[in-house]
Amino acid sequence: MAVTEMSSNPLDKHKSIARFAQSPEQESRSVTIADYSHRAISAGEPLPRVGPLKQGTVRVMATKAERRAARERVSAYHESQLAGLLGRVGAEIDRYRAGEIDAYAADGTIHHYHRAAAELWKFCFARGGGAHVEFIAGLLDRMTADAETIDWWERAAPRRHQ
Repeated sequence: MAVTEMSSNPLDKHKSIARFAQSPEQESRSVTIADYSHRAISAGEPLPRVGPLKQGTVRVMATKAERRAARERVSAYHESQLAGLLGRVGAEIDRYRAGEIDAYAADGTIHHYHRAAAELWKFCFARGGGAHVEFIAGLLDRMTADAETIDWWERAAPRRHQ
């Protein structure tokens, strides 16, 4: 049986102290486990089962296979977008070689590519591992379903000061 006491100190309102009364045979078992809803579950009781998710809820942790699939989707998106950005650079280098633009314009294109590739990388990978990649994979799935795209070249365009 679990007993929870709250501190009377206003600075400690968010903290709770849980004491667990156990029979002598239970004392040799592991201590109790607290779940995210701050309920105490004593040793021996089964953990709450996670059923199907309701509309509007988000699962906190995915399976290993789901995380791997999310990483693969985000990596494939990153690679395809990089290929598109490199295509723009290649076209500008070809224009430079043909004498249509000067070296400064080609250099500006390379710098623009660098900014666009950095923005793309930040979007895909910069905010951490599993949870961020799962979030981005879900976002990419929704963007695909809604036929939305992100123009990384345009996003990296230098801002004009007015």
